[in-house]
Amino acid sequence: MERTLDLCRWTYNQTLAYRKDAWEKEGKSVSKYETHNLLPTWKEEKPELNDVFSQTLQNAQERVDLALKAFFRRVKAGENPGYPRFRGRGWYDSFTYPQKDGSLVGVDVGLESFATLSNGETIANPRFFREEETELARVQRKLSKAPKGTPERKKALRMVERVHERITNKRCDFAHKVSRYLVNRFGLIAFEDLSIQNMLKNHCLAKSISDVAWNMLVTLTSYKAASAGSMVVLVDPRNTSKMCSRCGILVEKTLSDRVHNCTQCGLSLDRDWNAAINILRLGLQSVGIKTVEACPF
Repeated sequence: MERTLDLCRWTYNQTLAYRKDAWEKEGKSVSKYETHNLLPTWKEEKPELNDVFSQTLQNAQERVDLALKAFFRRVKAGENPGYPRFRGRGWYDSFTYPQKDGSLVGVDVGLESFATLSNGETIANPRFFREEETELARVQRKLSKAPKGTPERKKALRMVERVHERITNKRCDFAHKVSRYLVNRFGLIAFEDLSIQNMLKNHCLAKSISDVAWNMLVTLTSYKAASAGSMVVLVDPRNTSKMCSRCGILVEKTLSDRVHNCTQCGLSLDRDWNAAINILRLGLQSVGIKTVEACPF
């Protein structure tokens, strides 16, 4: 185990160095898939890598990818985070065997339910913003009526800030609990790689999308998984809701269509469950596992 940890640490550091050099010297952004393709060459140069399961080495590279994505996400949010560090001896203490771990899950995030898992479980949407909407409207009315520069306005502003802070804290606590639940149960967790900012442009759904904090769930699950020896993968969201998880044909749906009904193979199940199964399949394929049949029906 010590030897495997050391080789995983070497792979992590080598991957981080490669991506760092590519950006600093060439202005090139390297994907995790490109680093996966480097492994055969590295194995020729360092034959002891052949003693470690290939998916375990890919997981080390996946951790680099997640660390860099978290770094750039925080930079974009206006924070000043430290760049991901190289791991010294003793600072890489876990590894995973994705292909030998049967606890695999795809997660479809949504508005009807906060999340639907590929095993059929659902996690209810707590709708924290809507719970606080009446109170928020009340304190915002007080704020709008208070004259500028007065003690009353300062007090009203603090009340509005406290309501927003309460909503944020509830979302954060909920996302922490759900992410811990997922990491404790599953060795591989697949999410869609969603562009939340683009989705917020849909004004009909913007309030609901902001309320569920999907990005927070993915971020928290990713860093918890990295330290727990689990793996988080992000997949292309195109057609995950349309595609039949049994036969693969595309079934057109509107947002109001809550059930997936396939006219070709006859599969009928909740649309979010169908999507979660497709997300798991794509997640497995992204790490080179193509022999597991995702659809349980």
